[in-house]
Amino acid sequence: MALRALTTGVIADPVLRWTPQQKAVLDLRLNATASARDKVTNQWSDLGSPLWVGATFWDEEAKHLADVLHKGDRVTVEGTLVVETFQRRDGTEGHKYVLRFPRFLGVVPARRNLAEDAGAYGGGQHPERDAYPDTGSIPIQTSRQDFASPEDAPF
Repeated sequence: MALRALTTGVIADPVLRWTPQQKAVLDLRLNATASARDKVTNQWSDLGSPLWVGATFWDEEAKHLADVLHKGDRVTVEGTLVVETFQRRDGTEGHKYVLRFPRFLGVVPARRNLAEDAGAYGGGQHPERDAYPDTGSIPIQTSRQDFASPEDAPF
């Protein structure tokens, strides 16, 4: 059995690299830590420890995503969730969560200085960002307590 996961999170700097055969490889790390709003203080806080999930894209998809993704963008990726074991520099064993055979589903660009985007999008226009309403700092994750009953929750 495999666990298919739909993961939405804010990405760290995308890392584009090349294999010896000149194939493009893009490594993404998504911070997918769940959060919930405290109904008394109206403040958002993390539920549990930080959760980072990796995804690797290849060839043309890797090159395209490397051109359009930036640190802080909110992305949604689907794939088979696995836990990989690795050895740290100090010799201890570590574990990381990885989406195998990922499928990129979408991006909501982070708010950036429009002057930075002017060259890439002409005159400060940002077609992807302009297509989405301003969500401010509201996290995309929802918690079960935001729904009237468990049957109303989408998970």
